[in-house]
Amino acid sequence: MRSIARICLRVVVGILVGSFILITLAFLLFWFDPPISHPQTIDNGIMQQCRQIGQMLVSYAVDNGRYPDGKTSTEVFQRLLDEGYCTDKLAFYVDLPGKVRPATDKLRPENVGFDLTCCVDSSASAALPMVFLTGYKISYEPKAQAKPVNPPLWRTWSQWWNGRRTSSNPYIVVYYKNGDAHLLSASANGSIPNFIPADFDPKGKTYRQLTP
Repeated sequence: MRSIARICLRVVVGILVGSFILITLAFLLFWFDPPISHPQTIDNGIMQQCRQIGQMLVSYAVDNGRYPDGKTSTEVFQRLLDEGYCTDKLAFYVDLPGKVRPATDKLRPENVGFDLTCCVDSSASAALPMVFLTGYKISYEPKAQAKPVNPPLWRTWSQWWNGRRTSSNPYIVVYYKNGDAHLLSASANGSIPNFIPADFDPKGKTYRQLTP
C-alpha cells in the first residue's frame, strides 16, 4: 500500500510541476515582448519611415539654408507638412502605446512616433542621430546609450491580442546625418548600446532632443 501511495504522490507532484512549467511559459509568452516580437516587414517599414523623414529634413535644409527647428518634434513635422515637404500625415505616426492616427492635417503629440535632434547644421558630425523612434532618452556623447523612458512593462490582454508594443520597444530606428538608417536592437534592460557612434564629435556644440 505504501508503494502505491508513493507512486500516486509522485504522479501528483509530476502533474503539479508540469502544470507550473506550462503556466510559466505561457505567462512569459503572452505577457512579455520577446527580443524580436514583430514581423521583420513591419520593423523595416518603420525604418523606412525614419529614413524618409531624414530626407525631408535634408530637402528642407537645401532649400532654406538651415534645418527646420521648433520646440517639439511635432512642431517641426507640422512645418514639413505645411510647407509641402511631406504630403502624408501618417508619415510621422507609429503604432505605439498612447499613439493614435491623426484625424486631420493638424498634428498632435499623440500622432507622432519620432524624436528629433536640435539644432543641426551643415557642420554637424556625420554620426549625429537626426531622427529616431520616440520613447528613449538620448545623451549626445560618443558611445552613449539610448535609455528607455519607461522600463519594460507587462502587456495587457488587449495589447497582446492586437500585437501592440509595451511602453519600451525591443529596438530603435535611427537616421544619422550621413544618410544611414539603422534598426538597433535593445539589450536585456531595454537600452540601446552604442546608440551614439564612437566617432561622434560634437565639435563643442550642445544638442537637444525634441520629443513630440
